[in-house]
Amino acid sequence: MSFHAPSLTIRITRPLAALLLAAACTPTTVPGAVTPAASPAATVASPAAAPVSPVAAVPAGSVSSPAVSAENGAKGVAQWSYSGSTGAEAWGTLDASYATCATGKAQTPIDITGTVGKDLPDLAFAYQPGISQLVNNGHTVQANVPAGSVLRTGTATYTLLQYHFHAPSEHTINGQSFPLEMHFVHRDEAGRLGVVGVIYKVGATNPAYDTLVGNLPPATDGKADLPSLNPMTLLPTQFGNYQYQGSLTTPPCSEGVQWMLLRTPVELSQGQIGAFTARYANNARPIQPQGTRIVQQK
Repeated sequence: MSFHAPSLTIRITRPLAALLLAAACTPTTVPGAVTPAASPAATVASPAAAPVSPVAAVPAGSVSSPAVSAENGAKGVAQWSYSGSTGAEAWGTLDASYATCATGKAQTPIDITGTVGKDLPDLAFAYQPGISQLVNNGHTVQANVPAGSVLRTGTATYTLLQYHFHAPSEHTINGQSFPLEMHFVHRDEAGRLGVVGVIYKVGATNPAYDTLVGNLPPATDGKADLPSLNPMTLLPTQFGNYQYQGSLTTPPCSEGVQWMLLRTPVELSQGQIGAFTARYANNARPIQPQGTRIVQQK
């Protein structure tokens, strides 16, 4: 076997050709790539009654930075919305990649009713202050956070990617809806998603939210830098929670998402809640069947 170049002929013997072929077939390790064999076990798995779904893939070409939207779904595949012919009831038919929205058996959100008490690991939040970018992406207002904020639970460590809101709440508790729900989207080293849900009720003005409320971009595709803010201040003071295996709540509705819904609502004034709903008054997916899944409570 020979390779020819102008005025040059290189003759390769069979042993050398074999070496070159072996080198060409050797996998290349990309810095930062995740090796499947190194995937840690999930912190909390649903009981055997509910089959474990495939790990939710972070949608390609999504809108958050850096190139991650996670729970907020994909943009640029097929247009979807929360009403009309592209609303939630039609998501599964809009694009082949959205089929799980219609066929999935472990979809989110659900109505939290009967739960099983469980000695679950504590949620240890280690969020850090930093300048985030707020993006109005046409479906919600999302804060893309700088690196460094993590959630540890049991043996798992999740990195916070972004947080965004839905109005009204996507989850309900014993049939009760709330005016607002925030989703704090995390990913572990194996690429698995863990979402912490925070629910809100009308009450006193919450100064911790003044900076966020005052910088919400009004227009679709609008962006704004959020002055240094520690997402920790946006959480309730108690971390008792409901946990179950679910999905993204927007297309492609990928399953395999570990959900941790905090049980204690955060109080916001009617005006603060109105600042969010003035952007999106109805960006919540309808309740999905719980099926055989068991919700664990801590």
